[in-house]
Amino acid sequence: MFNVRVIAVVTAIACMLGCLPQSANAAEYLGNDVDGEAFNCTAFSYSTGNYYNLVCEFDGDDVILYFPKGGHIRVTMDSDEIDDPSSISAFDYNRAVYWDLDVEM
Repeated sequence: MFNVRVIAVVTAIACMLGCLPQSANAAEYLGNDVDGEAFNCTAFSYSTGNYYNLVCEFDGDDVILYFPKGGHIRVTMDSDEIDDPSSISAFDYNRAVYWDLDVEM
């Protein structure tokens, strides 16, 4: 009877641990974590055809773009690994807009 209870408890714990959401990987550039750091960037919007001088902050494969007069948007990169900070492609899923980012790192 004791073994059945132990197996039930172990199974319940294993199920709970397996069902927990996995944390996202941090954005990386040259092997360094860059999540939460603010960087200056130039962003091109394919919707407006304009360039914007912004501040950006990485959060996993997301980038938060802060506009100088207030407001922000969240765009998603193809990967959380940044190969070339001067050429980052991202997509705004809320507005269905592609962005190209040139980040000063």
